[in-house]
Amino acid sequence: MLRSNAAIAFEKRRHGRSGFWWVIHPCSDLRFCWDILMTFTFLYMLITVPYILAFHRVAKSSDSDSWSLVYPVFIICIFDIALNFITGVCSPDGHEIFLDPVLIAWHYIKSHFLFDLLSSIPYVWFHKYTILPPGPNSNSVFLIPEFLPLLKVARLRTLRFYVKQIATVRITSERNFKR
Repeated sequence: MLRSNAAIAFEKRRHGRSGFWWVIHPCSDLRFCWDILMTFTFLYMLITVPYILAFHRVAKSSDSDSWSLVYPVFIICIFDIALNFITGVCSPDGHEIFLDPVLIAWHYIKSHFLFDLLSSIPYVWFHKYTILPPGPNSNSVFLIPEFLPLLKVARLRTLRFYVKQIATVRITSERNFKR
């Protein structure tokens, strides 16, 4: 996005002078590190949630203790929602970065907010039922909210962007190291 040192310096000055100095710049090191953390978080969720649902909750009809491996990830995802509301966004053509909180919030609400919210709420915290097998006394309807974390699949495009961003930085740093 920022193709020269002059463009980076200009963006730093513009961000520092703006009245929204507390907004996280999308090209900042903080946001890059957070994107790396979210890459691993998405990958972890896309592997563990289906595994837990398939082999612990549905097949064994077990209690909700199997979700304890995912609790820290739920907390990271909830924090990610808050961070997305204060991180600047790029224009669709990629030539301008918006740091206005109203535009940021509106953009996030229109894009991924609903998926992030529904897939980041740990529904197991609200009910601690042991799921009974199908039958007359079955309570398997409580499994339905537990499938909502699978909505993270809607963010595969974001995951692809994160991986591409990490690969680009790695290639750039290797080129700079060889010089």
